[in-house]
Amino acid sequence: MIETYVKVASKLRNDERGLSLLEYAAGAAILAAVVFVAMGTLGTSIQGLLQAVSGWANTQAASV
Repeated sequence: MIETYVKVASKLRNDERGLSLLEYAAGAAILAAVVFVAMGTLGTSIQGLLQAVSGWANTQAASV
């Protein structure tokens, strides 16, 4: 029984297939963090741009 456990543990320890999955998961987490920060920064800029366009459109509409 213990010999079987040792064999299975040895195979799992030497198996590197799961490592690539871990690397992809870490890469996805880093990418998600970068996208989150970028959207927060760009969201503020886009909001300012849309408010400026809205103000310009209201001014143009008021003068018609």
